[in-house]
Amino acid sequence: MNTTEPFALSPDRERAFWALAEKLGLDLGASALTLARRVANSGSSDAIAVGAAAEVLWHIKQGRPVEFRQRPVPAGGVTR
Repeated sequence: MNTTEPFALSPDRERAFWALAEKLGLDLGASALTLARRVANSGSSDAIAVGAAAEVLWHIKQGRPVEFRQRPVPAGGVTR
C-alpha cells in the first residue's frame, strides 16, 4: 500500500478503542503499535475495539502512518 497519507479510524471505532485501552489500564501515551497490540491481544469480547486495533495493526504493517484524532490526554499530559 505504500502511501504516506495517515490512516484514521472512524470516530465510533476510535472511541471504542480508547475506552478499552483505558479499561485495560494501558499507558495512553504509548505508541500506536504498542496500544494496538495490547488491545488486539486483550482477549476482550468488545469486537469493535479489538477489530479497530487489528485494523490499526494492519495499516502499521503496511507502512502507513496512523493518526489518532481522539487520543485521551494521559496522566501527566504527555502524548507520543
